[in-house]
Amino acid sequence: IYVGVWLDPDKQKYEPQLKEAIKLLKGRDTIIWLHIRSRKYKPSSPEGDRRAVEIIREIADMAQESGLRVALYPHSGFWVGRVEDAVRVVKKVNRKNVGATFNLCHWLKVDEEKNMRPLMKWAMPYLFVVTINGADSGGKDWKHLIQTLDRGSFDIYKFLKTLRELGYTGPIGLQCYGIGGDAHENLKRSMEAWRKLSARIGAEWIGLLRSGDFSAWREPVGEWKIVGDVFKDPNNERRLAWKPGTGVAVNGVKGRTCHLFTKLEYGDIEAHIEFMVPKGSNSGVYFQGRYEIQVLDSW
Repeated sequence: IYVGVWLDPDKQKYEPQLKEAIKLLKGRDTIIWLHIRSRKYKPSSPEGDRRAVEIIREIADMAQESGLRVALYPHSGFWVGRVEDAVRVVKKVNRKNVGATFNLCHWLKVDEEKNMRPLMKWAMPYLFVVTINGADSGGKDWKHLIQTLDRGSFDIYKFLKTLRELGYTGPIGLQCYGIGGDAHENLKRSMEAWRKLSARIGAEWIGLLRSGDFSAWREPVGEWKIVGDVFKDPNNERRLAWKPGTGVAVNGVKGRTCHLFTKLEYGDIEAHIEFMVPKGSNSGVYFQGRYEIQVLDSW
């Protein structure tokens, strides 16, 4: 549900019907989607944070009683105009049911494509929603920034693939605001493009250590480290040693730490796993958290 919030004292904070709507939506897995404006505070200005936190917490507490979540919607030109603004405020609100949105068209309006992956990675712990659409790289007006999913020069496949590699598991919505023509035809074109993108991504290998960190894995990761190479410790045959780099996960200096769990949950898969263990080691790889392939130093 798309809801407007005003920070200015002479404006109504939000529509009064919102309170009743939240009650009626109890148990319906709905997200209250907040776009936030102000004339008193300039776009992106932290001066409005205190007022914003106060209002968002008020809405979040109502939403919590109905089991709903709240996501801030970055809208270019509004007070929350960038993903960075949304995440900054979400951190200060500090409510488990409050998160941020990565809105592709509004991000393209205010940022450069080279910043996509680092921004996604930074925002990932706070992302509740992502919206996508076809768009032109370098476009600055809405005609070029919001198109059906099968159009535009922006590499939406790379965008979705990056989301997956970073472990995003939330909903992905389709942005269609202001697209001309027949709505049914636009939706049909976008859904056909989505199915092709999904099939293409689903057919590819997912490198769970490719990002050089533990973005694809759930917290906590304990003493696990990402390194470049692992070998037997020459001073202790029951320990491993390693060299700096990326591509290999090793379970820390003690040789014992917590389990690693992927963020994504998989159905039918083909898994390629390479491992080594020191003398006397007992380890394993589990599927669905249940079925173990034993990795044991034993004949």
